[in-house]
Amino acid sequence: MRGQFSKPFEYRLGAHTSCGCGFDRGQVKPDQPREMEATEASLRRLRAYLGKALALAGPVELFSCWEGDQGTVPDHRWKRGIRDFGPRMDWFPDRTFIEVTRGRSGQRDV
Repeated sequence: MRGQFSKPFEYRLGAHTSCGCGFDRGQVKPDQPREMEATEASLRRLRAYLGKALALAGPVELFSCWEGDQGTVPDHRWKRGIRDFGPRMDWFPDRTFIEVTRGRSGQRDV
């Protein structure tokens, strides 16, 4: 996975599910309101974590993929502002590399 990132440190991020699936509101069935609450709480915590990382180290790089695909070439390369992250956000397609910045919110593909 080292080749995906330009930063010196890598961390695996997981939601309440212990993996990234818990960040994806689209995977929650409509009849599971508690699961949606947990997903939205995970997204709030992700935003808080990214905000702290941005304050300490500048832009943060994320790669959204299934287990085992960490070394694959990204299908998408996006730039997103920290304000794009939150409890109502849509999660990213599989194999998406995202640079998160402090700058203005805006969805730009790079």
